[in-house]
Amino acid sequence: MVNYNVVTTEYFYHFGGKEENRNAVTEALILNYSPPNATVETKMTKQMSLAFGY
Repeated sequence: MVNYNVVTTEYFYHFGGKEENRNAVTEALILNYSPPNATVETKMTKQMSLAFGY
């Protein structure tokens, strides 16, 4: 198993002038080390590979 640290931030982005064009976004940065100045969530998981449908 591998330890990963996940740092997330959530914000809204706007596309146009209408309120229904405001959408929530959550960004995640996955690290294989502990960042010095961030609140992190540590997860134990097995390493997985990406599958691309080309």
